Amino acid sequence: MREYFSHDYNARNDQRIVKITMQFGLEGIGIYWCLIEILYECGGYILESQIDTIAFELRTQSERIADVLNTDLFKKKGKKYYSESVLTRLSKRKEKSEKARQSAVTRWNKETKTNANVMRTHSDSNAIKVKESKVKEIKERELLFTQSVLKFDYPKPMLDNFISYWTEPNKSGTKMLFELKPTWDTKRRLKTWADRDNSTEKPKSIAGA
Repeated sequence: MREYFSHDYNARNDQRIVKITMQFGLEGIGIYWCLIEILYECGGYILESQIDTIAFELRTQSERIADVLNTDLFKKKGKKYYSESVLTRLSKRKEKSEKARQSAVTRWNKETKTNANVMRTHSDSNAIKVKESKVKEIKERELLFTQSVLKFDYPKPMLDNFISYWTEPNKSGTKMLFELKPTWDTKRRLKTWADRDNSTEKPKSIAGA
């Protein structure tokens, strides 16, 4: 899954970034944006112990990485470097994702309860009651599967499509498509699905720390 962070189009005019340009030229700007990407990848923090590794990855000197990290664009707490704006945006992204997940689970529970009530209304024989029991069982398994999928941070439309596809029941209505697979790893399946998903939209804004 491709991730994006907001990047103001006129970020280069920020006086702190101008200072980096004056000190280190465009190399400094390149290092800065690479460090911002790494912050997003590492949950908002860069450790001192990572500096040498980052320098090797960016094909530059460890001292230059440290120089940029010690500018006004970053904060330091103990042995951790961070950006307040990156932490704020990560927090908002997590909050938005959690709200979407909770909303989907609530809606799913409501629909499941409604379907169960409808089925009970039409129950007029033991045979139908047995059928209801099987339907309830598969719905419960379907709900557990849905909750496990919604824990992952992917776009909600993609997750809905993934759930809809893999919870399709077989002809007898006893198993869902994902249950018919000899092996199943939700994380791996979602990654493969995301790589093939053409409906995932890129955000309109692509902006900075």
